[in-house]
Amino acid sequence: MKLTKSQREEVKMKFGGFCSYCGELLGENWQADHLIPIRRNGDGTCLNPEHDVIENLMPACAICNKNKHSFTLEFWRKQLEDSNRKLREYVANYRLALMFGQVQETEQPIIFHFEKWGKV
Repeated sequence: MKLTKSQREEVKMKFGGFCSYCGELLGENWQADHLIPIRRNGDGTCLNPEHDVIENLMPACAICNKNKHSFTLEFWRKQLEDSNRKLREYVANYRLALMFGQVQETEQPIIFHFEKWGKV
């Protein structure tokens, strides 16, 4: 869906100008992510146009939008919650950082910014 300038501003301000996932302040290069993913044909047409609507768009920083890709929110959450294991298993520098006390792992559940929005 092609957004007008005012619709783009509306999406950006949905959560106060912050990424709906990580909570970082959005700059100029933020992206509109489909909370419920859409699928496209090879010609770019949308296979599930009922999800290609402004109500389904979330303001996202480029890092979160690229990492979420076309995953469902819950699948992406599980991927993120498995990050410690993946880092330990595949990244030697991370294992060294752990060994020398440069990073500290937590087992906190992933709670996205928009899930905390408006709650005290």
